[in-house]
Amino acid sequence: MDKAGLLCSVNRFMMQEFSIRTIDKLNDYKLFKILLPTFKTFLEINLEKEVEKDSLVIQYAAKKAKSSQASHRSAVTQLLDKARVIDQKFVQRTSIFPIAINIRYHDIERIRQQRIELQICEVCKLFNHWQHPLGLRAVITNLYTQQQFRELLKEVLHLYSMETRMLSNSIEIPRILNMARDSLGQKLFNSMERSADEISSELSIKNFAHI
Repeated sequence: MDKAGLLCSVNRFMMQEFSIRTIDKLNDYKLFKILLPTFKTFLEINLEKEVEKDSLVIQYAAKKAKSSQASHRSAVTQLLDKARVIDQKFVQRTSIFPIAINIRYHDIERIRQQRIELQICEVCKLFNHWQHPLGLRAVITNLYTQQQFRELLKEVLHLYSMETRMLSNSIEIPRILNMARDSLGQKLFNSMERSADEISSELSIKNFAHI
């Protein structure tokens, strides 16, 4: 497996663990317990689309690591366009649920762009310092302190949580249920933030454990 593929696999593992923990935390809420089987499937589909988008960003950054930051601007626009195509596949897959989704890009794309720009910046940094025979963990510990790495992971996951929270506003349901949707959306966000804090702490400890 090449370096970009390895990083994509590591990212998939982190995001899957993030999703599992978020779903576990939603068990704390009575209404989610009722909806959980359906909601779990919805979140898994949502996760797959995000992992696919992340892989596009990682593959791009791996090829353009030596480029200047300014040269990435047009690529960010292209990646946002590709993300919209992935979104439409997501909307088609969610047609099995009794909801309609009309994604409000003016709400979510600013957060999405921040996440893409952060990922490009940090992945380029990784690849610029990833020389044979260094492994990924060695590169990370050379580039960051444990606290810096923890804050980076937490920020990436926080931006994902923010985008998912905003995406919940794109779900069209009867107006009488809007208050419940808003409450559920906030509980989902809170659970995601707690999971982000846990995972960023644990992965930073794990990566720096043998220094």
